[in-house]
Amino acid sequence: TGYDGVFIGLLADLSHRMEIKKSHFDGFYTYFAGNGYTYGSSWKNWQSLAKFARDNQLLFVPCVAPGYAEPGGGSTNRPRHKGNYFEVGMRAALDTNPEVVAITSFNAWEEGSQIEAAVPQRAGSYVSLDYKPHEPNYYLELA
Repeated sequence: TGYDGVFIGLLADLSHRMEIKKSHFDGFYTYFAGNGYTYGSSWKNWQSLAKFARDNQLLFVPCVAPGYAEPGGGSTNRPRHKGNYFEVGMRAALDTNPEVVAITSFNAWEEGSQIEAAVPQRAGSYVSLDYKPHEPNYYLELA
C-alpha cells in the first residue's frame, strides 16, 4: 500500500537480535561509528549478524564511519588514518553481502564522523579539520 514501510531497529547488544525479531522489525542496523564500541558495531561480529538476518528473513544494515572523535575525548575515539579506517570498515560491511550499507554520518562534524566535503575552518575554539593530503571530496568518493 501507499503506507508500507521498512522498519529497522538498532542492534547494539547480542540480545537485541531476538528482541528485533519478536518485535516484527524488518531488520536491524549497527549505527555506532566505533569498531568494538558495542556488539553490533564490532566488525568481527558482522558475519554472524548477517547470517542471523538471512536465517530469519531480516535485513542487516552494517553502518560504516570514516572515524569518530568523541566530544571531549574518550575511549571511543577512532582515528581516520587517512581513510584506512573507513576502507577497512567498508570492506567488513561488504564482505557480509548486505542489501544496504549505511554511513555514520554525512555531516556530524561535532563527532568527527562526517564524510561531507571538508575545508579547514575555525569558529571560536572549534577547529574543523580537512582531509589532507586528500581532496575535500575524498570520503564522498570513497563511499
